Amino acid sequence: MLLLAKGLDFWESEMSYSAQRYFLYFGRSRKSSIYTYISKLLSVGDIEKVVKKNQVHLRLTSQGSERLKHDIPLLDLSEKPWDKKWRLVTFDIPQKNYRQRDALRRKLVSLGFGQWQRSVYISPYNLNQEINQFLKHQKLFKYAVCLEAKRLSEGDDRLIARKAWQLDKLEEKYWKFIDDCVQLEEKIEDKSFEKKEITGIMERFLYLLQEDPHLPKELLPSNWPFSKVKKSFRTVLNKTNSLF
Repeated sequence: MLLLAKGLDFWESEMSYSAQRYFLYFGRSRKSSIYTYISKLLSVGDIEKVVKKNQVHLRLTSQGSERLKHDIPLLDLSEKPWDKKWRLVTFDIPQKNYRQRDALRRKLVSLGFGQWQRSVYISPYNLNQEINQFLKHQKLFKYAVCLEAKRLSEGDDRLIARKAWQLDKLEEKYWKFIDDCVQLEEKIEDKSFEKKEITGIMERFLYLLQEDPHLPKELLPSNWPFSKVKKSFRTVLNKTNSLF
């Protein structure tokens, strides 16, 4: 569902249903578990089958899209214009409450916050309600606070984002992924690839999607390669389709 939501568009890349299953179960997942998972998503209405050029494809439904937006708020927020406001969570939790402190950090990371300073995390998105609910549940209001600001400093917002989310490292991974896709395309054409190489590209793409903070375009480097990553991956999928 995450792949479909981020614009992978299996049905537009003309990959057959069997080719999609190939990618999924030739990895670490068992074939039977993949069938079960797809069947469950179909039965509850989160995805649907469509026929295009006499082939069956999978598509995310509006219900599935709403479910993902609820579970992963960044998917929806990243598609909207930035309101030019920063949200900060700052905390000073005693060492004896280290479990709560670690839980707060994990929560912030799961919501896509970046670490700006040692005990200060930032986000361009309005996630105040989720944070305040967590602070209330963990009884952390006396140790932590969620703030909103139009500016963090006199520095450039893009430079702040680059540091807080370590975008240089992710960008390097993206360009490496693009290069590896090009090499795999050549192997597929020559039929000299191994099945684990195709599955490996799928797994790496998923990991990169989860690692990406999905920031608004106003905070990304001018040549941010995510669109090129998607294009390269789609090309691999299209070439793989010829195997079926």
